[in-house]
Amino acid sequence: GTVNPMALADKEASGYSKKIAKNLNVDFSLEYKVPFVEGLSLKATMGYTQSDSWNKNWNMNIVYMGYREDAQEYYESASASNANKASLSLEDGFSYNITGQGFINYIRSFGNHNINSGLVFEFSDAENRATVTSRGEFPSTVLDMMAQYFADKWGFFPSASIGWMLTNEEFMNPLKKVLNEFKIRASWGELGDLSAASQYYANNEQYYFQSGYQYPGTPMNFGDRTIYGLNPTLNPNPDFTWATSSMINAGVDFKLWNGLLSGSADVFYRQRKGLPAQKANDNAGALATWYNLDHDNTRGFEFSLNHQHKIGEVNYFVGGNMSWSRTRKGNIEHGRFTSGYDEWKWNTEGHWNNIRWGYNCIGRYQSYGEIANAPMHNNSNNNSAILPGDLKYEDWNGDGYIDDYDQRPIGRNAYPELVYGINLGLSWKGVDFSMFWQGGALSDFQIGAFDMDAFQEGATNLNTWEYFGDRWHRADYTDPNSEWIPGYFPAVRD
Repeated sequence: GTVNPMALADKEASGYSKKIAKNLNVDFSLEYKVPFVEGLSLKATMGYTQSDSWNKNWNMNIVYMGYREDAQEYYESASASNANKASLSLEDGFSYNITGQGFINYIRSFGNHNINSGLVFEFSDAENRATVTSRGEFPSTVLDMMAQYFADKWGFFPSASIGWMLTNEEFMNPLKKVLNEFKIRASWGELGDLSAASQYYANNEQYYFQSGYQYPGTPMNFGDRTIYGLNPTLNPNPDFTWATSSMINAGVDFKLWNGLLSGSADVFYRQRKGLPAQKANDNAGALATWYNLDHDNTRGFEFSLNHQHKIGEVNYFVGGNMSWSRTRKGNIEHGRFTSGYDEWKWNTEGHWNNIRWGYNCIGRYQSYGEIANAPMHNNSNNNSAILPGDLKYEDWNGDGYIDDYDQRPIGRNAYPELVYGINLGLSWKGVDFSMFWQGGALSDFQIGAFDMDAFQEGATNLNTWEYFGDRWHRADYTDPNSEWIPGYFPAVRD
């Protein structure tokens, strides 16, 4: 073979890898019960982690020898020409993360009333530093890469919640035989939201804080030599950070007839501010950086209803749930629009984010005469590409042409706004059965080429026979003047 374990085990022949890592983890907490206020306590917790690492990798090219019996000669492996080449990489990294929480809790009972409240403060700070260098093709002096970056962000995100078990109050006693539990609750909170910027962070994290160059960049060939240039990085924006997501939620929980019927219902509203966007008037071109500019908001509801009972030795349950949510765009960074139509179509500020644009289909062409009198279709070679049975689109702006200016909102995207489910089951003497059904609504699915074309890219195993069996076609395919027979699918093109 071409792998020699003895050579691989010899660091003088194959190279080596050295790693040094130091990790520190510290956690502590402190609690104080205020003696002069019953039920009041103060608590603080803190956690600290630190990592310090150093890696060195020295890789050498191993030359293997082989023997050809037919030629009765020894030969070197194909890599022998690079026998004197080696590569070196060095990595030096340091990071820490500190998280702290402060609690003010007040827990006390007054007769049938219970108070359980708290104020929580949390902070976190983190820093990451790394330097990576590498050099290839020793003993040459080609420097492959050198990078150093760090990150240091912090934020304050408060939250609060409150709940009231109404059935613990005396004025609810007349209803307790029917309404066993009834609780109302509400909450509000803020969080740092990275969901909309995750791809940006993954690709550009090392360029937040400083401008510079990346090496190796664009290669330039001069004869048999290749020289690598420097590629400029994005313009820095050290203030770019997570978006702020604030959520308001209100809900109820209830139980009737000792658990025969129970459920919950919630409504919520979420607003996100500071979503990533590039400035419309930024003249940096490909080097333009990102800012926290855009906003959006989401509203919705969800509820569930459950019933369980026992009849003889049979236990059964039935439950249902439903949820709805929809997002509307808020402030959206944009440039100047050249026309009222462009602003109406492309300015999505205040629009729902799941709107689908398209042409309004008003029927099917029934004959060549109808096609000849139809508005001119874009890219149809003066409508000569249209056949009877093709879809007929509305000339929405009335200019005699079917083009992009006839597109308008025609529906939603494929992700359902409304999701619902039903679960049921039963058990008897150790045997149980259950099932769960789920569905979605308020969405529109667009049929793509692979769903409708009989010979899409040569694939004949899609719906070819169904297509042929119910398509628009000539009564006699050998006679171009024979009548058209209607079908569900459009006519097959040559």
